[in-house]
Amino acid sequence: ADALKVNRTLDTLSLKETVCTISGLHALAAGLRASHITGFYTDLSSPAVNLRLELELARVRRNDPTMQTLDLSTLLSDSTWAANADAIDQAVAEAAECLQSNTTVRNLSLSLQTKSAALLTLIDALKANTSVTYLRLVNRDFAPPREEGDVIVSALADMLQTNITLSEFALDACNVSPAGAAALLDAIRTNVLLTRVFIDGQTFPAEVLAEINASLRDPDRAVARAAAATAWSDTKPACEIPLEPRE
Repeated sequence: ADALKVNRTLDTLSLKETVCTISGLHALAAGLRASHITGFYTDLSSPAVNLRLELELARVRRNDPTMQTLDLSTLLSDSTWAANADAIDQAVAEAAECLQSNTTVRNLSLSLQTKSAALLTLIDALKANTSVTYLRLVNRDFAPPREEGDVIVSALADMLQTNITLSEFALDACNVSPAGAAALLDAIRTNVLLTRVFIDGQTFPAEVLAEINASLRDPDRAVARAAAATAWSDTKPACEIPLEPRE
């Protein structure tokens, strides 16, 4: 950990079959935050410390030019750590803080069940962000109730009024009222950059989806539609928005 804080040549670190205390993990996390490495491989796992997350957020903070994708769904899916809901929400909030000044991340993905407050913090950070062009908000195992869905969609609509770089976003498993869907439509109408949108249309009226498609700047790429009953990856047309973050 001490060596990582001062070394400026090491770019990859591998720690396998290593055992240490919680205090040791915290020390290593501090070293990763101050390091310049870009690759980290380890089997160390703890509900208290997510080492890979610490490294990736450090890369976002220092505007690492090779850090173009922040996939929180992968970073927060460690079986030991994922059960710690409060830690996940804190991690999302930290990621939001990092993104406010970051200029390198192009693709942002979050596909875990998180509290609405954490999601709202992340969406709000995109108002000032000038690099993210692709946003994916997906909760495969949990669709928030309509009241929460409306709050999330309202935050998205508010963000779209001021964000100047986002060109594509995907929103899945988010129950919304007709009023919530209409608010998002209004924001899409006034946004001059959006070219592609994927919306799980199970709670979006068909006429709203049609208007969203008509409002997108590139009609040939408009794909807002009612989602199939199967998962996206099961039946994904070639024209549909990429499900994985793009390099």
